[in-house]
Amino acid sequence: MSSLAAETCRAALSALQTRRGRSPRTRNHYLSHAKQFARWCVQARRLRDNPFLGLRPVSDVGDRRHDRRCLTPDELARLFAWLKKAPERKGTTAPQRALMYKIAMATGLRAKEVRSLTRESFDLDAATVTVAASHSKRRRQDTQPLPAWLVAELRKWFAAGGPCWDRLLKMYPGRLLKWDLARAGVPYTLPGPDGAPLYADFHSLRHSYITTLANLPSISPKTLLALARHSSPHLTLQVYSKVRSHDLHAAAAEIPVPGQAGKNPKKISRKSQARAKKI
Repeated sequence: MSSLAAETCRAALSALQTRRGRSPRTRNHYLSHAKQFARWCVQARRLRDNPFLGLRPVSDVGDRRHDRRCLTPDELARLFAWLKKAPERKGTTAPQRALMYKIAMATGLRAKEVRSLTRESFDLDAATVTVAASHSKRRRQDTQPLPAWLVAELRKWFAAGGPCWDRLLKMYPGRLLKWDLARAGVPYTLPGPDGAPLYADFHSLRHSYITTLANLPSISPKTLLALARHSSPHLTLQVYSKVRSHDLHAAAAEIPVPGQAGKNPKKISRKSQARAKKI
């Protein structure tokens, strides 16, 4: 345990960036795991103190290596149009893949969590899906609500004998999505505002889920955090929730005409406009 020293850990983390080209975010993940291990050593009485307690994460702003994007409505339409005629891929039928993508976009489940789903994971009467603690990133059982349209599709799917996704996927879900996107004519990467690529991988479906929730006018911050299964609003709003151009235009359309008591220009009647001209 003599090698567990703050300077040794700091040097190893620096080497990850300088020699192996890892991002600051990856470095921070390694630091988090190192601190967790040191805490266990203290609890197990293998160490007197946590030697990594004073180490701080570095800023990852402006140096993210794998940023995601949300698929646009047109891209989603092309993807699901392709899946209506797509062939079987690595043991999964096109309808099975289409429903898998819809589940991810309607619940925010990660790829590993989707792969674990069995028929028993779904309670369609309660409109929920449950991920076992062994497959959840938080290492605890998670239950997510399902929208009514997805419950209806799942009822029809299971009634017809449709299979689930546990141990049936011979290829990682992200590779299946990338394959389907390519054949649907949807680019896997697009340049972002700063020129860095934005990816449409399987985890981007979770970004789409959280972005959709964040833009609901009636949702509270507490509800958003609970559905995103995050402990930090910074992670939810700064990393996962994306700014979409159509949301910006929709917000701009709500800006009232100055001097007209906050009325939206689209809602002002012709009669009111004529009265204003007379004045």
